[in-house]
Parts: sequence; C-alpha cells; structure tokens
Amino acid sequence: MRFSDLIEKITFEKILTWTIIFQAFIFIFGYICLVVFARINYPYNLEWIEGTSLEQVIRILEGKALYVKPSIEYVPAIYTPLYFYLAALLSKIFGISFFPLRLLSFTASIINFAVIFGFVHRETKDRLAGIIAAGVFAAVFGITAKWFDIGKVDSLFMSFVLISFYLIRYYQNRTSLITAGFFSALAFFTKQSTILIFLPLVCYLIYKYRFKGLYYIITLAFLIIIPVLYFNRISMNWFNYYIFVLPQKHGYNINYIVLFWTNDILKHYSIVFAFAMFYLFSKKKLELPFFYTSMFAGIFLIHGYRECISEGGTMYLFLLMLC
Repeated sequence: MRFSDLIEKITFEKILTWTIIFQAFIFIFGYICLVVFARINYPYNLEWIEGTSLEQVIRILEGKALYVKPSIEYVPAIYTPLYFYLAALLSKIFGISFFPLRLLSFTASIINFAVIFGFVHRETKDRLAGIIAAGVFAAVFGITAKWFDIGKVDSLFMSFVLISFYLIRYYQNRTSLITAGFFSALAFFTKQSTILIFLPLVCYLIYKYRFKGLYYIITLAFLIIIPVLYFNRISMNWFNYYIFVLPQKHGYNINYIVLFWTNDILKHYSIVFAFAMFYLFSKKKLELPFFYTSMFAGIFLIHGYRECISEGGTMYLFLLMLC
C-alpha cells in the first residue's frame, strides 16, 4: 500500500479514537508504575487511617479481639472485619508493615479496572470502549484523594460490589444469583454501609427475575445475619455498637448538600455522566436503564451522597458512580 493511500484511510475519527485509547493506557500504566515504584513500599502513612488499619491487623495476628470496650491503648475501627483478616493473612507472608495492606488494596483496584472493562465491553461489544472506560477510572486517581491503593477498606469493598453487579447483569441462573449474594455479603463484611447499595438492586431483581430473585436475597440475608449474630455474641454486643451505632453519630455538613453537586459532580463528572445517561436511555429495552438506574441509585444517591455529606466523608465514594 502506498503512503498516500494510507493517509487517505486515516480519518479524524480514527485519530481521535486512538488518541483517547493511548491516553487511557497512559493513565492505567502510570497508576500501576506510581504504586509499584513510589507508594506500595513506603514505610509511613500515606493517609492517617492506614495506622488504624495496621493496628487492627496487628491485633488479629496477636490473637486479640477486634471489637472490645475502648481504652487508652486501643479503640476499634468502625468497619466490619474482612479487610483486616485478609490483610493479616498477607502479613503472615510478607511481614507486619503497610505493604500487605496496600498490596490488598492495589490488587483490588486492578480487579476494579478489569470488571469495569468487562461491563463496558459486554454492553457495547467494543473492547476499545472497555479500555477507555478503565482509563477514565484510572484518570480520577488524582482527584479522589489517591485512595485506590492505600491500606483502607474501600478498594476491596468496591471489588465485591462490582463483581456482584456483574454477575447479576450478565448471568441469569440460580448459581449466579447465589454467588452474587455471596459477594454482596463479602462487600458488607468489608464495609457495612454497602448494604445501602443493594437495596435498590432488590427492586431490579424482583422486576427481572420475579421469585428467582429470592436466591440472591435469601443468600445475602443469611450470610449477613448469622455472622453478625456471632460477632455480637463473642464481642458482648460491642460489634453492634462499633458497626451500627457509632457510625450514626457522625455529624452532617449541611452546606455540602449543595457543594456535593456543584463542586464534585458537575465539576468533575458532568461530561461522563451525560454521555452515560444518553447511552442508557437511547436503548429501546427498559431492562438496561432500569438495571443501571438501580445501580446508580444505590451507589451514587444513597451510599455516596450519605457518606460524602457526612463529616469525614470523601470524594472517593464517587468512584463507584464512574463505574
């Protein structure tokens, strides 16, 4: 092929597409390099909560209970314990430091990239669109407190949430619904407020599967209620206090009710959000917008909005909206 013929076949659309794909790879590769070479082995706190997370891990390795009466020496974290137990398992391999905690979060963030790619690829039948979506997710690392890889529960709980949604969206059998319920329970035991995310999803399941949706609902309820009763019993109800009662004591920033939309949503996500809504509601089938509306309702409006107007809330929860 002559060079002139090649030039004629290159269109503005192709140039724009491959430029965006190149940028997506840069963001993903840049994130991985930054974590591997500059952050994951850093010996001190990247964020203040990492010290609390490490303290939980050390108590597990020492065979001590996590949820006990507070004292000068120790105050339990207000998170469910799965992340800390998994980090403790890694600490037995790599030693006690921030590295195992960050390794767990970093691995979870890579899983999130993969699931986001899977979602968009399956919906659009376009691998390049999936790569771009993962790149968009990587691109917000800098404006979301750089929490992808820190020793905190959020990336892991996000992985469990996304896997649950993925199974419900693309696999329509009893096994997938039970498995989705299992991963949803794992999400709850990573971060308890996750339960708010799945409430609107129940409406979708009833609409989509009718009584077959009970496989998900019963699995989720059973795998949450039984362990919660167990943890309450062995902790003399301190588990209930730290996981359900104490988080409700957070104050709320009334001013942020407006700033949430102007400073966070419109400033950073307006274009992405507009394109996503246009794509969803341009479809003739009701199922697609209903599923993602349920997903948005749980993740964005109920969970993210509640968390981010509370004192101590952060922008990180908006990451789920981008998914």
